[in-house]
Parts: sequence; C-alpha cells; structure tokens
Amino acid sequence: MDVRVTAGVGDGSLLVNGRRIVPVVAWLRHFTGRGVPRLDDPAAAAFRADSWCAMVHEVVASASITVPGGAPGRLEQLADASTVGLRTPRTIVTTDLASAAAGLSSERIVVKALGQHVVEPEPGLLVYALPEIVRRGDLDGSGSPGFPVIAQEYVEHEQELRIYYVHGDIHAFEVVKESPDAPWRNEPTVRVAPAAAPAAVADAVSALAEMWSLTYGAFDILIAGGSPCFLEVNPDGDWRWFEVRAGVSNVTDAVAAMVRALYRSALGGVPALPAVELVDFLLMRGER
Repeated sequence: MDVRVTAGVGDGSLLVNGRRIVPVVAWLRHFTGRGVPRLDDPAAAAFRADSWCAMVHEVVASASITVPGGAPGRLEQLADASTVGLRTPRTIVTTDLASAAAGLSSERIVVKALGQHVVEPEPGLLVYALPEIVRRGDLDGSGSPGFPVIAQEYVEHEQELRIYYVHGDIHAFEVVKESPDAPWRNEPTVRVAPAAAPAAVADAVSALAEMWSLTYGAFDILIAGGSPCFLEVNPDGDWRWFEVRAGVSNVTDAVAAMVRALYRSALGGVPALPAVELVDFLLMRGER
C-alpha cells in the first residue's frame, strides 16, 4: 500500500500522506484484512493484513463517535427480538444439516451463513455465500458442509419488509422476490417499493436499536398472518440497491443528515454548514 500514515497519542489526529486529519465521526464498513494486497510469502502477507486492520481499528476508536454501534450475533438477535414482542423463526446453528432438519417443523428450510455472507478471496473480488431454501427431504444424507451454518424454518408470509433505522428515523421498503438469493441471481425479477412500516414493527425496531446501541441498522422483517416476524439485522447493510430499485433516495438523505448531526454534536455545536458537499458525496449514483 503506497500510503504514509502516522498516528500519535493524545489529540487523536493522524497524518495521511502529510495531511493532518482528526477523525470525528467514523463508520467502518466492509473492511477486512482480505482486502490488503498479498505481495510476498503467506506469513508476511498475514502480518501485513493484521497490521492494517489494527491500524484502522485504532483510528476508528479514536473518533469521537462511531457508527453504527454493535449488533449482537444472529442467535442473540433472535433471542432479543422475542423480548420486544416479535415472532422469530425456529433456528439452529449446525455443522450437520441432516440432523438439524429433524429439529425444525417446517417442510422448507432456509440455510444461510452464520457470519457475513460475503468473502473477499482476493483484493477487490467479492464472492457471496447466498441463502437457499431447501426441502427437508433434500437434507437427508447431505452430511456436513464442513463449517457452521444457520438452518431456519421457512416462514410463510404475505409481505417482506426491509426496514432501515437511521438515527431514530424509520424507512421501510416492501420487497417481492421469488427466492432469498434472487437479488444476486435474478435481479430483474425483484420488485422494491417504498412502504409504510406498521406501528408495531417501527416500535420493535426502535426498541432493538436502543437495546443494541445502534445508530444505523438494516432490519429484515416478515409479516406473517398479520404479525411481524424478525429475521435479522445487519448493522452495515447497504441501502443504495433498494433505493435504486424503488426510485427514491430517502435513506441516503437520512444517512447524510445523520452524519452531519453526529459531527455537529461531537463538536459541541458548530455554525451551520453547507449541505451540498456532504450530500452530493453520499448521493453518488452507484447501484451498490
């Protein structure tokens, strides 16, 4: 990496290629050591990647405010969601899908990643481990995938919602798709439209965001039999793809306002700032 970075102790500032920067609001999204170029032997490459990760986390920690907060793991999310009145699907984490199927009551089962569903096998290349819906009988004799996965009962539903919690505001989209992996494998068939979040959903999402100290979160909620069912929250979930499909920019606008408000709050209140530069930056029209 051709970049010169120097950080000291005390004022939280750092020099980047000779330019002094003081992090105020930090949001670390989609960064892992796998994105660091591997230029030499495996041990040196691993050390380089770990060192850059440590540096980035030190910089984030030095900021006055960090976004989004820290959502718990998938199983804890489900347990907490049930405490605020949300239904949750029966879920098992397993390395043995065949035996896990016996513990789930639904004929169809959702198999998905326990951690992040995307990996970066080489810098700049993202590969997705996509969720799948499988029939119980198809798991008989399937053996072990060789790593832990989530096996979850499929919930029949009349509506799927993507809910964005942004600094206290709620923004909802209705998503209609033929399968969980359709946004990646068959994007043209996916329909996304702005929606009104039911009051019970908005209240539960706000309660969970407060419980988890989230400033931002992308929640996946099903409406099943008229009642909300919580699937998961991604504290770094993308929003531009949903906006582009729906032809709106309300989440981008809310995120820009959030960063601006957090910045001014961290500085103890500052004179009015021109909104154009920040908003234009965040309104970049890439699809993802």
